[in-house]
Amino acid sequence: MKYPESMYYNNPNHTKNPSLLISLLKSVCNVKGDIVEIGVYKAEKYMLFLDIAKQQGKIAHAIDSFRGFPSISKFDTFYKKGDLGVNGAGWLRKKTANKKNARIHEGFVPEILEAIEINTISFIHIDVDLYKPTKQSIKWAWPLLTSGGIMVCHDYLPNDERNCSRAIDEFINETKIKYSGLSKTWIWWIKK
Repeated sequence: MKYPESMYYNNPNHTKNPSLLISLLKSVCNVKGDIVEIGVYKAEKYMLFLDIAKQQGKIAHAIDSFRGFPSISKFDTFYKKGDLGVNGAGWLRKKTANKKNARIHEGFVPEILEAIEINTISFIHIDVDLYKPTKQSIKWAWPLLTSGGIMVCHDYLPNDERNCSRAIDEFINETKIKYSGLSKTWIWWIKK
């Protein structure tokens, strides 16, 4: 089923109500592994994740360039180089300075992923918008996701050949792993 683009990209409030994400995150309270967000932008969701991670006794990782997109592929149609930059991660490091479970990782996917030491993941939210970073993030995250862990991708438009949707469809088609849920803005898997 194809959803109208206006449901996603032209709706400025589509990420303002993270209740689905919070519910999914709370459901992994007894699942081993860290909590990860790739594509943090202004950290609105990450700050919520950080608090829940603390309640669960887990580390919460924020992964982003914090400088916008490095380059755009032929499959990416909504953004240009530099979009969604927030002038580095210094502001987030200050904001989380008293949070012992916060880990801020500044860099571009995939290089930053190769530099991070995470053994297991119980919950990951991937919101990097673009084709290549989404594909690389999924490839990195899936093997680290523990049984019962949840991987969520944002901005998915089923059967759309653009942006992150293409990478997500490729993951589904290549692995034959059926997704566990689909909403207006998110698709997710609970690993068996």
